Amino acid sequence: MIGLKYEEVRFDFIGMNSLYKDSISSCINEYTPTEVRLRVAARVKDIKQAELVGNEVEALYTNGPSGGGGAVKNIKDIISIASILVPVEDFHITVGYLEV
Repeated sequence: MIGLKYEEVRFDFIGMNSLYKDSISSCINEYTPTEVRLRVAARVKDIKQAELVGNEVEALYTNGPSGGGGAVKNIKDIISIASILVPVEDFHITVGYLEV
């Protein structure tokens, strides 16, 4: 994927290492698999880069090995939460009373 600046890309070979990654897959699958499916997931900064990943993987459907099971691409926004520490000096706590 030339020109792609990504934060995280994950390649899974379904039928080989998709369940446990590579940690115990070599113990379970000591044989060379005859058939696997590829799953690619990427976390990128903008939609153009996401489309690039989807197009590259979709191109395998027509340019890859024969008999592929189809290609599905899906782009969606991800909202995440990150915990941070803020110095106590940056807080100015005040209490105000309002009588009604």
